Amino acid sequence: MVSGWPIEAIIKEAGDKGLSCSEEYELALKTGLYFNQCAWPSLLPNLYHMVTVPSLNLEGVTHRIVLYYDEPRAKMIVFDPNQGREGVKVYSAENLKSWNEVWIVIPENVERDDSE
Repeated sequence: MVSGWPIEAIIKEAGDKGLSCSEEYELALKTGLYFNQCAWPSLLPNLYHMVTVPSLNLEGVTHRIVLYYDEPRAKMIVFDPNQGREGVKVYSAENLKSWNEVWIVIPENVERDDSE
């Protein structure tokens, strides 16, 4: 749909079954779409992932958070932009159950607090 290719051409190119993330990425490049690589459903260790989640504060709205899976400690760390704001709910590793639209981000100068 988003590529402008007819669905028949996409099915001919990729088949009619689900694609892995790498297959989806390759198909996107073939059809002229460019984006950073997805890592759904699992998080890649020791990388930052921007994900979409339902908002805990606004009904019917989505919210972006950043997840980091610390492989040596076998721990997921959640960075919610609402952290530190009074009167709002925030995601944590304990209350996060699912997410979608996973995008790998590799910031060079992100300060993070791993003390959780």
